[in-house]
Amino acid sequence: MSQKHDTVSVTVHRGKNVNDKIEKMLAAQVIELAFKRTGGVDRLVQWANDPDHPENYGAFLKIWAKRIPQAVELSGAADNNRPINIHLPAEAAKI
Repeated sequence: MSQKHDTVSVTVHRGKNVNDKIEKMLAAQVIELAFKRTGGVDRLVQWANDPDHPENYGAFLKIWAKRIPQAVELSGAADNNRPINIHLPAEAAKI
């Protein structure tokens, strides 16, 4: 019986702290792979909505809130005379 193995590929541009960049990229890819293997989005939703563990929803909101700064792109000036434009990815607009 053969076992399928997922592979992780990384492209890094040479510069300062290359090893740190590689480690962070690999860690992120490994976490994403584990997320997919444990059921992905469907399993996360099931966990967050588990009626036997209502605290899971609060934990999910904390995880989600930490992701917001990474998903928001700001442009414009930060003064009272000019607007600041916030651009969200299409997935965030569906929430």
